[in-house]
Amino acid sequence: MDKLIRQFAENQLSSQELPAFKEELQHTTDQQLEEYLQQEWMSSEANDIKTICPRLSEMKQAIDSRLGLHGSFNQASPASQPKVRTILMKWFSIASAILLPLMFITTYYFYHERQVEANKEVTFVTGRGEKASIVLPDGSKVTLNHDSRLFYLPSLFGRDARQVSFEGEAYFDVAKDKKSPFIIRQEKLQVEVLGTKFCLRARPKETAAKLLLDEGKVMMTATRTQNHQVVNPGEVAELNYATGQITLFQQSESADLSAWKQNEMDFLNASFRQVVQSIEDYYDVRVIVHAPIGLDHFTGTLPTRNLEQAIHILQLVYGFHYKVKEQQIFITF
Repeated sequence: MDKLIRQFAENQLSSQELPAFKEELQHTTDQQLEEYLQQEWMSSEANDIKTICPRLSEMKQAIDSRLGLHGSFNQASPASQPKVRTILMKWFSIASAILLPLMFITTYYFYHERQVEANKEVTFVTGRGEKASIVLPDGSKVTLNHDSRLFYLPSLFGRDARQVSFEGEAYFDVAKDKKSPFIIRQEKLQVEVLGTKFCLRARPKETAAKLLLDEGKVMMTATRTQNHQVVNPGEVAELNYATGQITLFQQSESADLSAWKQNEMDFLNASFRQVVQSIEDYYDVRVIVHAPIGLDHFTGTLPTRNLEQAIHILQLVYGFHYKVKEQQIFITF
């Protein structure tokens, strides 16, 4: 019991241990509690209380002076100790009535504040043209591409599962933990892993989500239909938002989803509008196109850190003219 009281006084009891401590405290007699408080009062740690709270230090010195202790019960003469002990027991009867409720109030505040802090959502956001690398509490590494958002609750992360919510595009390097699966949630899908590396593109404004697996094994689930597919290394899973269907195909049959990590955009049979949209997203510009209908689809790679070069490559392919004015690009054919 002494150990529990000390842990309680130092705010070292967990929220799970606190109810058990309260229960045990109810079965402790006043005499046992008073004897413990007396021992604590006379301890060397109590004499150093000034390092914690100057006001409490002043109170202790005043009480010690009135009792004639001058800092230690052991310093009192043998003849005076019985009298001093009687006085002390009266003091600690009062102290137990005053200090314990105060301790409970203080500790409740401490646990309440810690719980509020734990329930605060931790959010990582990237804007247009931005990338960010983050490390989660379990050691998992996430690299966010532009216009992406990842968030989680510290109080829930790792309790039964390592759960995060996500939208955008990111590369996940998940730490292995067989007892705690890593779960990624988005409005229309869920990805569950144990330890693996993969690239996930799940942007709500697009028509589908795609996942490219490098290592390990994951399971993608459509939220609406509960349709799910296990994905193996080298495979790409594509979830159609409208139908909830998941299609698997080989990486060679898809544009490289992780090209952005090397500061590139990779396209495979993409429409001109899709290419323009990607340029607007990566460079935070607006592209105004006056183009005829029926342009050929584009297959190739564009840089994400050199706007002039990216536009010039497209100019060579399509033969258009362009003009750059502030954050706008005007393309004419």
